[in-house]
Amino acid sequence: MWLLVLVLSVLLASCGDDGGGGSLPIPPGGGSSGPLLAADGAGGNLANLYVLDPATGAVMSTIGPIGFAVTGMAVHPTTGTLYGVTGAQDPTNPGFLITIDKTTGAGTIVGDLDPASTNPVADITFTSDGTLYGWYQGTFELATINLTTGAGAIVGPSSISTFGSGLAASSSNVLFFTGEGSNGALRTVDRATGLTTVVAALDGTTNAPINALAFSGSTLFGSRLTNPTSELITINTTTAAITVVGPSVNILDAIVFDN
Repeated sequence: MWLLVLVLSVLLASCGDDGGGGSLPIPPGGGSSGPLLAADGAGGNLANLYVLDPATGAVMSTIGPIGFAVTGMAVHPTTGTLYGVTGAQDPTNPGFLITIDKTTGAGTIVGDLDPASTNPVADITFTSDGTLYGWYQGTFELATINLTTGAGAIVGPSSISTFGSGLAASSSNVLFFTGEGSNGALRTVDRATGLTTVVAALDGTTNAPINALAFSGSTLFGSRLTNPTSELITINTTTAAITVVGPSVNILDAIVFDN
């Protein structure tokens, strides 16, 4: 009897073994993120929505035209809604919050970020509580964005001058920021004050803008623009070392991993 029990135990254990210790293959980013979505809205270009390969930077598929010059994208952590912001050079609606259909790519206006001006938000990101943050490029300030009206509310001045200005929240809701080019500093941004703190100096050899950031698990991805060409990169969040993943779609200006 004891021999039968032993044999059954061995058989049950082997049924769960796939040859790799019983664990399934882990996709890029630790398995915590979906497809890498992207938009090529730099310089006022009417963007398309793409799916990129996070291992190479290459376009895997083109979903469709967004209809706006999108410079930042973020996915709501609970609803899964894809939001975007339009750049200052958008030909019809500069400085607006929009939603983007993940099936067709079509953009729909939510509202004006700043009715008093066309001050654009360079990049956007959600924290886990559903708060949407953005970086005002013209005034160098962190803002929260109302998802119903699109209106931006300034958190506070950063006291630095910026360009490109990629912004992304980590899984612990730390805002990482690249607003001084690829040979500037990787910074964090205080969500309560808008002030920034230097993490480390990026090791790029030029001041090419890193105009979009997105986390996949604990890995920080970025878009580096050398106009018109772009490349997908990763950034070490401790040392700020840059690793080039590969060339990507031209004038890339927004990336986000879907939920």
